[in-house]
Amino acid sequence: MADIAAALKQRPALLLLLLTATLVALAFHSYHFAYYTAFSPTWTSINVILLCFAGLVFLTYVIVHSDHCKVRNIIFLGVLLRLIFIPTSAILEDDFYRYFFDGSLSINGLNPYNYSPADAYPKIEKGIVEDIHIPAKSELRYLHQYDEFSRVAYPQLTTIYPLTAQIFFALNASIDEFNVQVWRILLLATELVSLGLLLLILHKLKLPRTWVTLYWLNPLVITEGINAGHMD
Repeated sequence: MADIAAALKQRPALLLLLLTATLVALAFHSYHFAYYTAFSPTWTSINVILLCFAGLVFLTYVIVHSDHCKVRNIIFLGVLLRLIFIPTSAILEDDFYRYFFDGSLSINGLNPYNYSPADAYPKIEKGIVEDIHIPAKSELRYLHQYDEFSRVAYPQLTTIYPLTAQIFFALNASIDEFNVQVWRILLLATELVSLGLLLLILHKLKLPRTWVTLYWLNPLVITEGINAGHMD
């Protein structure tokens, strides 16, 4: 094991190349998870294997070499890996459709805390004597022009996301409603601000700036942030 660690320490570029290749493979692999594609245990298993391997390579790099890397190279590679995932299909994720719904309501002057996606459809409720027909709310009918609107999970529920998140949802919708690529670019811009703050904190605490690698090259952060589009 000592010999392997010594060999890897002399080849940091090899570890970064392996990490990059694995994430590129994940990006191409994502097209097997297009929204209307049937669930496949085989492709899902391959996805898990690729993620685990990317995590192993990342941890190895952090353990044996992160203190000696050049920060500018790490920043460049992290940006590149995120850009690769912008045009991909989301892998087993649909949370961002709710973000788009909330943002669309906000820019159209509607309160996302007062409406659920189900309100855009007529409903029938059981009454004591006869069924009660409840028409769709007319102010939500415009949403049917977007195919992605039907993909919002738990449509009977109103939003659970706080005001700070709603601001970003509205910003995304003001650029292009129901566009996941725009949302991912916005997330990348937000991450760049977070990266700058992390570097500033490390500098103020007189800690190695290379520690930013723990966040910036973390494959879980990259895939769950940009590919999955999580606002967290």
